[in-house]
Amino acid sequence: YSGDRLIWLYDIHLLASTFTNAQWQEFLNEARAKGLCATCLEGLERARVCFHTSTPEFVAAALAQPGRSERVAVYLNGSKLRRTQMDFGAIEGVPNKLRFMRELVVPPASYMRAKYRKAPTFWLPWLYVRRAVGGVVKRLRSTQQAP
Repeated sequence: YSGDRLIWLYDIHLLASTFTNAQWQEFLNEARAKGLCATCLEGLERARVCFHTSTPEFVAAALAQPGRSERVAVYLNGSKLRRTQMDFGAIEGVPNKLRFMRELVVPPASYMRAKYRKAPTFWLPWLYVRRAVGGVVKRLRSTQQAP
């Protein structure tokens, strides 16, 4: 259910096709207030490519204005590691941060059973080892492939 699903882009197309200039201005005000200009511009651009959605020039120009870095765009365009760092930073309180880290490293047994449905329950400790080793190997490969 990623944001670039065709159904969501078609929704953007339908909405954009009905906006008046006043509604576009309200849209811009909300996008600026919520730090979503880059994200909105990307959605409108993808709708234009897929459905030839037209938007007033002042909208694209306003959304494209360089400004401070928008956290939503940084998050959505970031690597998995960057998103995890941002998730961790957004968590309040040391106990909650520790719980997040524990579940990241050693997820609940219910998660492991759901992920490995066909494996017998007594394999659970080995599945944790498999997950850990697979994670290390995956990180090493991504580090070696990075320029």
